[in-house]
Amino acid sequence: MEIAHIFNHLVGALKLNLTTIAKTDLYSNAIILFISGKQRVMTPFDTLNFHKVCRDFHETTLSFDEIEKIYNQVSFSHTGFATLVANVSGGQLSVDDVIEFMQNETRLTAKEAVRLGLAHGIVTP
Repeated sequence: MEIAHIFNHLVGALKLNLTTIAKTDLYSNAIILFISGKQRVMTPFDTLNFHKVCRDFHETTLSFDEIEKIYNQVSFSHTGFATLVANVSGGQLSVDDVIEFMQNETRLTAKEAVRLGLAHGIVTP
């Protein structure tokens, strides 16, 4: 998620008046890229899909220090993602609300995204 976070911060720092359009089901980094827009629109068929932050392990043996480092990275990603999403909702969602969405693997329709402040409107394709 690091690249998407950097993009989001860059758009904010440069004060770009970016319009983002969802044209599919969005997950993870795609949600961060979508919420980077000052104006965010979705089609009626789009969804925002929240899930737990996870990481693949290819190593067979990990030391405690390695496990702790990975835990801290995942924990930061988890909270950082939830904070970004909550911040664009216009007060409709808290960080805890977004974390709950992630834990429950919540799928939001375009109408729900608009109601919760994550999108500004729905456009017909």
